[in-house]
Amino acid sequence: KRNINEIIEKMGKAPWCHFLFYTATDQTALICQQPGEGARKHAHYTHDEWWLVIDGTFEWRLEDGTKTVGNKGDLVFLPRGTIHHIVCTSKEPGIRLACGARDMEHFYF
Repeated sequence: KRNINEIIEKMGKAPWCHFLFYTATDQTALICQQPGEGARKHAHYTHDEWWLVIDGTFEWRLEDGTKTVGNKGDLVFLPRGTIHHIVCTSKEPGIRLACGARDMEHFYF
């Protein structure tokens, strides 16, 4: 059992990443980022990935020009092979729960 609010309080000011679960097959992490921060353009060719926006707003920018905005409480799913990058677009730091396969390979562009 883990309490997300306690972890957020303990971790303090962004940016940070805290692994919640790291099993033989899966990994789940809380990621907190300042406005404008995010993950550079990449893809995962062997596994799907999904997120739950805990606080703030994030934008998933896809290779085809599509943008998906995730606000607090939104779930965002991307199938394997989707080229994307993520940006915190809120005025305050954003927090997202990132879920995927353990050690899934990132292919950067």
